[in-house]
Amino acid sequence: MGINSFEINDTLLLNRVVFQQDKRALATLYLKYSRQVMSYIASHVDSVADTEDLLHEVFLQILQGKVHYESSKGVEPYILGIARNLIRKYQHEKEKSPQTIPSNLLNSLFPGYRILRSIDPGAGISEQ
Repeated sequence: MGINSFEINDTLLLNRVVFQQDKRALATLYLKYSRQVMSYIASHVDSVADTEDLLHEVFLQILQGKVHYESSKGVEPYILGIARNLIRKYQHEKEKSPQTIPSNLLNSLFPGYRILRSIDPGAGISEQ
């Protein structure tokens, strides 16, 4: 598989972003890859807002040079790899965070108890 001129141009753009903080080069990469990256993220994340946040985080990490780039792998796999790692981190954090249950549902499930609004988990339920 040979390297075509598009891959070379994208590699040059990526190097300009990483080493020179070239925002125009970043904008060019964003225009070229953002739809594909957005689709990839959206296929793994339910929230539109979280999908957009992760998309922006991908390109922010590129600009900040947080992820080492191996030119032999190509720009597209590099960008999608960043997205994949951010999705994994997002899913891990989502699994760790407690899910909120509406207090009216809790009240109907536990009729003899009154659910209090409190930050302290130990003060959340009181017997009536």
